[in-house]
Amino acid sequence: MFEKSIINCVLALIISLAGIGNAECAGWEYYYRKGSIQFKAEMYPAALENLERALDLNPSLYDAANTMAHILITLNKKREALDYLDRSLAIKPDQADIHVTAGEIRDFFGYHEAAFAHYTSAVRVDPSHIGAHFNLVRWYVERKDTVNADRHFAAAYELGREDGERFHALALEEERKGNNAGAAVLYKKAIGKNPACLEAYFALAELYRRTLHPDDAIAILESIKKIRPDNEKAHVYLGHLYYVKRHARNRKYILTQAIRNFERAREINPANPETLYGLSEVYHHMGERDRADELREAAMALEKK
Repeated sequence: MFEKSIINCVLALIISLAGIGNAECAGWEYYYRKGSIQFKAEMYPAALENLERALDLNPSLYDAANTMAHILITLNKKREALDYLDRSLAIKPDQADIHVTAGEIRDFFGYHEAAFAHYTSAVRVDPSHIGAHFNLVRWYVERKDTVNADRHFAAAYELGREDGERFHALALEEERKGNNAGAAVLYKKAIGKNPACLEAYFALAELYRRTLHPDDAIAILESIKKIRPDNEKAHVYLGHLYYVKRHARNRKYILTQAIRNFERAREINPANPETLYGLSEVYHHMGERDRADELREAAMALEKK
């Protein structure tokens, strides 16, 4: 990686020096090529300058706008990046990846309706764009539109179903043989092939929990919340896993996360007594006995229904 970076820098320098004498008569191709090499060499300020020149000379050069947006996102200049993403889409509207990136930035800044328009455009351009479907799942979940959330999640699942199921089955077989390390690798492959394969996430999280890697289990379950924020099982499981870590140094954060996940699970399904029992244990541990007893009684009442 280091050697590649050095080579790229040398190439960028050669092109820069070679262009000193004829820069004034250079066309957009020269600046675009130079800026592209500088981008690969991570010479971002110089790349931005040359790509801007190329775009000025050739206003239809959407690739230059995309590269500039990428650089600005890397530099954590999202608002500036959005200008170039919009410029690119004005030139070439049928770019699903660019629509998704623009949508995620607009979501970040709170422009949710505009973000939704980008995600729907991305799916219209490329119905197989899993990232667009997942963003729409999250969008509909936040608006409690389960029907449309399920529709886009099912679409995402189907796109990677065959390969995901194959690797998931292989992982289960390795786990049955006692090959936990091999199973973990295969579960990750299943998730990579089908990011909507919740079965693989839960199986991997349970494998990590059982082999005493609670932080890894938590990380896997937290990733479920990003693609399916209304998954009750993930929140309940996380509540228990965070509570197990209650004696960690960052005790306050751990207990807060346990409560937040149990409360979210309770919001999704108020009729699950397990959630209330979990909350009761957390509050009991925190010394809030009255609150703990209240929750335990509520859980017992639910069990009698």
